[in-house]
Amino acid sequence: MYMNDYLKDKQAEFIHRLKTGLSSLLCYQRQGIYGEIKTLSGQDLNPIRQHAWDMVRKYRKADPQVVFRNTMMGKLGEEIVKKYLGDFVSNINYEIIPESGDGRIDLRIGTDDSIGIQVKTRYSFPTSAQWWVSWEEITKNQAIVCILIYSNSPNIVRFDEFQSEYSAIIAGFIPASLLQKRIEQKEIGLEYHQNKSIVKLNISDLHYGDGLRNFLKGLTNNPEFYLESGLNCAEQQKDYTSAIKNYTKALKLQPTYADAYRYRGLAYFKLGKNTEAIDDLLDASDLYSKQGNINAVQNINLMIRDAQKINQVLPSLPKWNCIQTIKAHSAHIFCCTISTNGQILVTGSKDKTVKVLNPKTGEILHSFTGHRDYIYAVAISPNNSLIASGSCDNTIKLWNLKTGELIKTITIHSHYITSLKFTPDGENLISGSWDYTVQLWKVATGENLRTLYRHSGEVDCVDMTSNWDFIVSGGRDKRVIIWDLRNMKICRTLIQRFYIRSLAISPDNQFIVTSSDDGKIFIWNLQKGQLLHTLNHHKNWIYTVAISPDGNIIASCSADQTINIWNLHTGELIDSLNPQGGAIYSVTFITQDGHTLASSHGDGTIKIWQQT
Repeated sequence: MYMNDYLKDKQAEFIHRLKTGLSSLLCYQRQGIYGEIKTLSGQDLNPIRQHAWDMVRKYRKADPQVVFRNTMMGKLGEEIVKKYLGDFVSNINYEIIPESGDGRIDLRIGTDDSIGIQVKTRYSFPTSAQWWVSWEEITKNQAIVCILIYSNSPNIVRFDEFQSEYSAIIAGFIPASLLQKRIEQKEIGLEYHQNKSIVKLNISDLHYGDGLRNFLKGLTNNPEFYLESGLNCAEQQKDYTSAIKNYTKALKLQPTYADAYRYRGLAYFKLGKNTEAIDDLLDASDLYSKQGNINAVQNINLMIRDAQKINQVLPSLPKWNCIQTIKAHSAHIFCCTISTNGQILVTGSKDKTVKVLNPKTGEILHSFTGHRDYIYAVAISPNNSLIASGSCDNTIKLWNLKTGELIKTITIHSHYITSLKFTPDGENLISGSWDYTVQLWKVATGENLRTLYRHSGEVDCVDMTSNWDFIVSGGRDKRVIIWDLRNMKICRTLIQRFYIRSLAISPDNQFIVTSSDDGKIFIWNLQKGQLLHTLNHHKNWIYTVAISPDGNIIASCSADQTINIWNLHTGELIDSLNPQGGAIYSVTFITQDGHTLASSHGDGTIKIWQQT
């Protein structure tokens, strides 16, 4: 990370001098030479005030004094940064855009307009200064620069927009990527304010301002920066054209950059440019081969295969329709799962019962009672002989599927059981609980084989790879933990910004799909922990994600009362279903081809959907 320790030490020294008064600060002398403080007066203020009046006219319904004052402060800050960076950055934009704002980017690098700078300005006494930055501003820019318009008193908090001069200080800057990392690591808190996610920066959070120019220059010569920028364009914004431009810049700086060829190839596939895509992927494969990276070569071959298959399948996909509604419970159905042969559907409900249904006829075959509280998890053994149910009464019960007999009750967890998964041989059971643990059980005896303690919050979901290599768990500590079963150690932790209520592993063990309480779905490469796609269509938290048995389709259901159907390989939305019946708590695929699924609802019904 660029000169972090040096710049933080310089910042600490700068803060100490700032507390003693303005006389100890380095004064601005001329353009391009760093100065900690600059006085703006006279003609420097004329275009700023004119722009502020123009903005008042644009926002006629808003308080004119607030609009004028905020515009003045914002442009004062931009002028200070422009005077320091000179021709290295673009000119300040004083244009009035009728229908929109500035796009959350204030200045751009002159030689590369993809590098944005966000300038935040505050009028404050130095020790109490605080800058608010939105998540959108963090993700759209590469640097956040904080400007302090000096107030002589900690009690004067109102900016006077008609002063003859202003003392403006470059309080510091922070690389946007570093800020994102610090948010993910919970070093800086992310708050929700007026429908926006924001962070509040103090002057001690910043780097010394004199490092800004070198930091920005370093970006223009860094192929990894352009690779990350391309990934952001592709994954977050679905802007594959801009992604390709960034990957191309990375390759100009480093012609043997295999990752840049790979991701540019995938972006070309998204745009339907198959020839260019295959050329890039073959170049990436050749470079990986020279590096001895055999796994990467194999992954490239899979990408070519999957992408070619996708391009054949995507056109004119049939729509999904509800073909049956089954009234199964008297209250919310929190979970449902299907047997391996597709003949049995098992549900768990707020009414404290487990139901066994025929998904084709809707007939209820069994109703199991015995739990004393809501049932959040059900699972069927691979040989279709046992049902496991997990409840808010902190117990797991094992039932004989054919007879309905209660075989065993397991009472080791100290809080709600939220997720259950049988191992592929059916001999063991994995459970996740709000007691922060993941536990592995011997089905025949109920013996606890292993307790995995690493989550710092409630565990909401668990799954296991079909080859027995990994257990994956997620929960309310906003972490996805991948456990290596060969040594029972954590091999990787994936960090998200919101609760993870559900996850699923693809049948080929290549992908993890995770939900997020902000309505997003994330697709990860399981082996590398690399984020491949971010799916953004739900408007509320997601209760369940499921992957079709053929490994091509994702189904997700949400508190927004919709079911979304996605292409696992491209991340594209195939269909969005809007059934009646309240929140949708669970979905599961019924047929091996992924063309039929079941959903469970808040009104106690199960709906069967088919692609027809």
